[in-house]
Amino acid sequence: MRSFFHDSNFCLQLIANTVKDRLLSVMSHDIKSPLNSLKGVLNIYNKGIISKDEFSHLTVQIENDLSKTTLLVENILQWTANQLKALQVKIEKFDLYNLVEDNLRLFDNLVIGKKISIHHNVKPKIEVASDRNILNLVLINLISNAVKFSFEGSKISIEVKAVNDTLEIQIKDYGVGMDSDTLESLLSPQNTVSTVGTGREGGTGLGLSLCREYISKAGGSLTVESRHGKGTTFTIVLPSKN
Repeated sequence: MRSFFHDSNFCLQLIANTVKDRLLSVMSHDIKSPLNSLKGVLNIYNKGIISKDEFSHLTVQIENDLSKTTLLVENILQWTANQLKALQVKIEKFDLYNLVEDNLRLFDNLVIGKKISIHHNVKPKIEVASDRNILNLVLINLISNAVKFSFEGSKISIEVKAVNDTLEIQIKDYGVGMDSDTLESLLSPQNTVSTVGTGREGGTGLGLSLCREYISKAGGSLTVESRHGKGTTFTIVLPSKN
């Protein structure tokens, strides 16, 4: 008969192998591609193929690529930590307005580049009771996803409303949207393939499945509604503050 310790070690090995395969798949594409792009731009500049003025026009794209790669690395680190040890959830009260405003500032260059307008109805001093780090990570990923799949010149809305004993945060875009099969695939924990955005943007790898998993651990939920060619709406549902 197999011992308890033998079974436990076997399970841990399976988890470790799953983590390894998942990370290698994501890193080989979603991290390698933007880094190769950055390397190429710096290489042609150092060889004098482009001038300083021409290089200055590329710095916005370089900053955007670095921002997306940083987000991907953060996703991977958070996901890996969650797989290898129990996630420590810390529920606290904090100002939702400040959190939303801070996150929107991260996307200033991307939004300007695609001529997208983002509006929200979050009022100052609106408190929520949740894990601040988890909600921050989820908002960053969902806003990034909305920007990525929005058409140039379109808009994104972030709306907050109280529904019974919950608080709903909706992030809605009017971009490419997706059919039910694509949506199910993107939300699957086994999925590691990212889709190219409307501006040829790369993916953030583990984003959507990570968002749903983490917000659940913080006592909330994440739902998605999408129609191909009509856009996507993500709804975060949180318990009302105590």
